Amino acid sequence: MKMFFSWLGTRCRLAGVFNSLIASLLFLGFLGAAIGQDQTAMFEVGDLIEFEFHGKKQQQVVVEVRQNGWARVEADFGDTKIGHMVLPGKGKLIRSAAAQEFAEDFRTWTDATGKFKVEATVYDLTETEVKLLKKDDKVVTIPISKLCEADKTFLSELRAKREAEVDPFAGGTAVKPRQPVGDDDMFAGGTPVEETPPALKTFPPGTLPIAGKAVKVANEIALDTAEFKYTPAEQPKHERDKSISLPQPKFAKEYEGHTNSRLFYSGNSGELIAVYRKNSFQNFSHTVLVDTKAEEIVGEYTLPFQEVNDIIVSPSKQSIVTIHNSAGSENGGIVFWKQVDGKLEPEQAWKFGAFGQQNRFTAHSSLFVDDQHLFTIGSHLALWDVASAKCLYCVSDPGAWVISRDNSHIVFFQKGSLWLMRLKDGEIVGRIQGDPKFIESLKMLEVSPDGKSLVAAAGNSLHGFDLTTGASLFSYDAGYNIASVIWADNSLLLVNNGLIVDPKLQVTVWNVAVTHGLYRAQTGSTTWIVTPDRVFGFELINDNRRNEIARNTAELKAEELLLYGPGSRISLSTDLAHLGVDSDNTAQQLREMLEKRGFVIDDSAPLRLEAVVRQGKEVEELVREGRGSLIDPLGRMDPFGPFGPIGGFGRPDPFGRGGGIHERIRYKPHSSHLVLKLNQDILWQASANYSAAGPVLTLEDGETPQDAANRLCRPNAKFFTNSTIPAKIARLPKDRPAGSTRITAAGVQ
Repeated sequence: MKMFFSWLGTRCRLAGVFNSLIASLLFLGFLGAAIGQDQTAMFEVGDLIEFEFHGKKQQQVVVEVRQNGWARVEADFGDTKIGHMVLPGKGKLIRSAAAQEFAEDFRTWTDATGKFKVEATVYDLTETEVKLLKKDDKVVTIPISKLCEADKTFLSELRAKREAEVDPFAGGTAVKPRQPVGDDDMFAGGTPVEETPPALKTFPPGTLPIAGKAVKVANEIALDTAEFKYTPAEQPKHERDKSISLPQPKFAKEYEGHTNSRLFYSGNSGELIAVYRKNSFQNFSHTVLVDTKAEEIVGEYTLPFQEVNDIIVSPSKQSIVTIHNSAGSENGGIVFWKQVDGKLEPEQAWKFGAFGQQNRFTAHSSLFVDDQHLFTIGSHLALWDVASAKCLYCVSDPGAWVISRDNSHIVFFQKGSLWLMRLKDGEIVGRIQGDPKFIESLKMLEVSPDGKSLVAAAGNSLHGFDLTTGASLFSYDAGYNIASVIWADNSLLLVNNGLIVDPKLQVTVWNVAVTHGLYRAQTGSTTWIVTPDRVFGFELINDNRRNEIARNTAELKAEELLLYGPGSRISLSTDLAHLGVDSDNTAQQLREMLEKRGFVIDDSAPLRLEAVVRQGKEVEELVREGRGSLIDPLGRMDPFGPFGPIGGFGRPDPFGRGGGIHERIRYKPHSSHLVLKLNQDILWQASANYSAAGPVLTLEDGETPQDAANRLCRPNAKFFTNSTIPAKIARLPKDRPAGSTRITAAGVQ
């Protein structure tokens, strides 16, 4: 038997166990909310609390209390302090904030009879009374006349001391400043001294001051036609797969399951990557720098940030930059760090105070051109002199962009063209002009490992260009949407993270499957994967795979591998009777769609598109109002919710007394299918299911459960008209199938 319940007028059908689970979750939610209110008030800023951190107890002062009751402290972590969140119930109050303020002033107080004593400090003092704060955080008000003579003398001296500390020159009436007479005071004015190290600061719009200096942004580079003057530097190739063990982050044991890892390509011509780990419950992150060429760890750091969007290392490896995108009220910024005795210390920070400035220069990415110059990429491209914080040049509103593998040049879109620019001085060394419709819509750019070729992707299209001449290398419609593309080597592309494509043959020559959840980065032609305990790198196309691909594609031509494309003859088979009145119109729309895509309709063609709607067997279910209703069948609000008396407000009674509404529903599920076949081989297919099955049945206004079941089982004609059929499909011959590689946390298989 199944059930439905009403919730503010919306009925749902629930399985019996699922309904009980909902009731339990509601109860726990209400209970948790009540507990959460008590936990929120558990600690206050300034409280001294005791907690466990890395297996050891320590005491620290609360510096922040979140709305959920979590208390933030600065925990001892080796020789440094690191932000740590103490959950309600995980900490013990040692001394309250009020008591903490006067911790050094506690003394013994005695009444006039000498019988009563207390350890306390002065909380407030008037002419006749004193308020004493005791160590149990309670405040008592005592008439001064009831204290012993020693305490009276102490209070008299305390009052005199406080009166003596009052500034006699405070207040006054403001007047206009006196005009200087004679020589100016050579010591007047001055610039406030900056604190070291500087914290993230907010700056006024229009300028980017660093260390008290205000600088203006340089003029933009004028883009114009340029002859190609680009000589790429080929990146080193890894001759074998590599595996490098990682040190473990020092997150608290109870939070280890909440750790996420990412990889950053950190510069130095593809030799450095950064393994960045953060934990949702720790206010710091763990970063490991890996030299992929030397196969060793060159740095392990703890950063006082939970979220870092990019990590860049200077060529000398002495300076590190972290990028922090805006979040909430924080505008984000760029922080420069220096290495001191194996630790990172902040040197300076750039932060933009106005949204307009932030939008222009907050970096989505960055890289060091050399140790003195940082190139940032946001809605502007900009080169900065790090020492003076001077912007040397900028380019506004670039579209798609990509950095060459040797960090020397950038290719970006602007004003209908692709521009090749040298980073160190902003000189335009090449301009590529192609199909305007394609160039305007391109979404992705990628430079080959040898730096000589560029691939551009937009929609279903892939275009290749020679970066030394601007000449076209290839251009074709892949027949499917291009969501991502990188170079697998200097001639093959990795498309949509799984297909190795030969762009000249326009066919998939290898398949790559990556286990879900693995984070990877690309350096040169090497792919790096991070796992909890190591990073490993491998060539997507090594010599063995390259030789096998060469054997499979020898003497083949692109036109020979095309199974169909624009101009191909195709037959259309439809069985859409279950669409009802929409069946004939949908069949006609499918025919028009094929003709618009360049196909020729021919009922005898071996290439066939089948459009079918199938009906399943009838299903009958008994539904009833489920326990947990807050509104009964008469529309009355149930104040007890799921925990009131059985049989009340329409709740079902296990003994049959009273209870909810019972009724039967019947429905027939449907499924829609589009299948593209060549003879009997399936080339492509898509489907959609329509059913009232499942634990929850949501009713629209005025519907009965039967109405809802009928609606959910009704097939939608738009499935056929909105489906995108590939414009072309090419495959290797059956006797030369594409190979495959599987990548898991254990390695390459």
